[in-house]
Amino acid sequence: MNQGKTIFSQIMDYAPKHIFDRLVTAHKGNYRYRTFS
Repeated sequence: MNQGKTIFSQIMDYAPKHIFDRLVTAHKGNYRYRTFS
């Protein structure tokens, strides 16, 4: 049974959002990203 946050969520607590955004841009993490419309 899940008692807390996921491991990814715990790691992201330590990384500032601007660093995460910079890594996404550097590694083309949003390539072909689509949304539901």
